This record gives sequence, C-alpha cells and structure tokens, in this order.
Amino acid sequence: MPARQRSVRLAVSLCTLAVTTLYLVAQLVGSVALLTQFTGEPSAATRTLCVVVIGTIVIVYAALGGMPGATFIQIVKAVMLVSGIAVTAVMVLHRYHWNIGALLTAAAGHSGMGTRFLEPGLRYGAGTTSKLDFFSLQLAIVLGLAALPHVMMRLLAPRSSSVLRTSVVWAAGLVGFVCLAAGVLGLGATAVVGREAIARTDRKGDAAVLLLAHALGGGLLTALLSCLAFVTLLAVAAGLTLAAASSLAHDLYGEVIRKGRAEQSEELLVARLAAAVIGVLGMLLALVSWGANSATLAFLAFAIAASALLPTLVYTLFWRRFTATGALLSLFGGLLCSVLLVVLSPVVSSTPNSLWPSADFAWFPLQNPGIVSIPAGFLLGWLGSVLSRPEVPGVYEEFEIRALVGAE
Repeated sequence: MPARQRSVRLAVSLCTLAVTTLYLVAQLVGSVALLTQFTGEPSAATRTLCVVVIGTIVIVYAALGGMPGATFIQIVKAVMLVSGIAVTAVMVLHRYHWNIGALLTAAAGHSGMGTRFLEPGLRYGAGTTSKLDFFSLQLAIVLGLAALPHVMMRLLAPRSSSVLRTSVVWAAGLVGFVCLAAGVLGLGATAVVGREAIARTDRKGDAAVLLLAHALGGGLLTALLSCLAFVTLLAVAAGLTLAAASSLAHDLYGEVIRKGRAEQSEELLVARLAAAVIGVLGMLLALVSWGANSATLAFLAFAIAASALLPTLVYTLFWRRFTATGALLSLFGGLLCSVLLVVLSPVVSSTPNSLWPSADFAWFPLQNPGIVSIPAGFLLGWLGSVLSRPEVPGVYEEFEIRALVGAE
C-alpha cells in the first residue's frame, strides 16, 4: 500500500498499543496472585507496591534487554512452564491413582455445587445469552491468538522459513499439552484445596494453582511454581512492552512523524522511552482495574486483536483487491467496535463482578464482544476495499512472491 502507507502504519500502531496495553494490565493484575498465596486478600498499599515493583522490572528489562533479552527469558519460561505444569499434573493424577473419574468426583464434592459442577450451564450454557457469550469467547481466543502483536513479532526472528515451520509445530504441540495439563490443575485445585478455601485466599481464583502446589508439595513446590509464575509474567509482559515500543518507534515515529528519515539510533531511543511510557500506563490501568479477573482482561485483548489486526492480516495475505481504505476501516472500525462493546458490557458495569458494579449501562449482554466485532472488522475491510480504487498494479504480486518464497 505505497500510496497511504503512513496512514495504515499509524492505525496498526494504535491497534497494537491498545492490545498490548490491555494484555499488559492483565499480567500486572495477575501478579498480585503471587502475594495472595501467602498474605490473603492484599491491602491497597500492598497491591500498589506489587504492581509498581513488577512493572518497573518489566520496563527496565524491555528497555535494556531488547529482543535478545526477551528471547532468552521466553526460552527459560517455556522450559520452566512445561516442566512445572507437567510435574504438578502428574502429582494430581497420581494422588487419585490415575483415575480421571475419581478426580472428577472429588472436584465435584469440594466445589460446593455437587454434581452441577460437572454439568454444562454452571457458567456458560444456562441460556441463549450465556451460550452466545461462550461462543464469542472461544472465537476471540482462537482468532485473537493468531494476531497478538508479541506473537506475530516472533515470526520475524527465525533465520529461515524451515526453522520457522519447525518452531510453529513445536509451539503448537507444547501449547496443546499445557492447555490439557491446565485442565487437570484446575480440577485438582478444586478437588484438593476446595472452592471455599481458594475463595478465602483470593476471590478471583488467580492463586488456585499455587494453593494446589502448597497442598501437594509443601513449600518447595510452592516456591518453584511461584518462581515459574513470576518468570512467565516477566516474559509475557516484556514481550508485550517490546512489541508496543517497537511499533511506536518504527511505525509511528520512524514512518509517520519522521517520514522514513529517522536514524536507527533515534528509533532505539524512542523505543526505550516508549517502553517506559507503556509500562507506566499499564501500571496505572492495573491499579484502576483491580478487581477484574486477569483472564477476562486477557480475553478482551484477544477480541480486539481478532477484530482489528486479524482481518487486515488475512486480507493482506490472501486478497489482491485489498486496499489502504479497507485496511483503515478494518483497523479503526474493529478497534472502536470492540472497545465500545466492552465498555457497554457487564465487564464494566451492572454486575457484582464488574469494574463499576454500582453503575448500570451494560446494554450489550455479552462479556466478550468477539461474536459481533470480529465479523464487523472483516466486513469493514471488505467494504472499504470494494468502494475504493485498487492499489498500484503489480504490488500484490511482488508481495506474494516475497511471502511465499521468502525472496527479497
């Protein structure tokens, strides 16, 4: 899109900033779960200190370590995550003699809800609205993960396409294993610790796995999983901060403000300053949004990524008629639609678990906007391209060769 490249870069930068900031807030809110295992529900001063300390570490790490530092900590995190979850899941299954039925029965018995715990509809599926909410959530997770900026950034790191394909296969396999093991840990936490005990320590449930570790392996396993939780948080938060800072430095400053004339040293300085600004913004939003479930915040980031970034990415790769106007409508339209629906949803108001439970302006009934905002992003991208002039002839063909063959 040579004619309106700077406008599209500006839109991509703003969407990247929205997704990464929201996801960073989810990581910082979840960081307080490291304290709740030992202290119970933390005070306001304790929450503030925890968020500020961890946020400062993330800022320093992202600003000084850059991509090599983020890569190193992500490798360490991946090894620790797979090992720690595998060991804990094996301990849970061994406790119930590798009998899944016994694990499910124990989880139901300590859930406080009896056999309803194992039946559909406890949270999703009780009515049409909750079924649509569940489908919207799954849609946002599946499609949003493919468009998260700090994940797409890793696709540029391998030296060759063959290394990239191998990495993707390994990543998909490990993610699938971790997701299956996480289900075992969730059932194990309910069965071994009990729902009431988890709620007394942390009403949001973020400390459930740490409480399970304490019950199974005492202080040693608790310390290991606490370290794992901290390293995971640091790795994800550093990657998010780095992705946002890189986009602001290269797309916004280098291409939009400096119009491609910025030196590499300038962009590096701007990236470090941007990392500090994004980190501070994430800390402030994390303190304001305390009380929200960290998983809910992360899933909302997925929905924004799937609504704004994914349509542009898919159309760019597979539709030669896609234009800059379509990209701008898809990016800004998907972003505004998803953010507006979140603001007008039960996540923000009208329920006891909302950010402002005393207010009531949630006319959109679903907690995740993906079922509406994702089709809207694709529709706007198509509509803008159909109603605008085609791009310069030959540009898509040249891009297609580079994308498929890897040639410059």
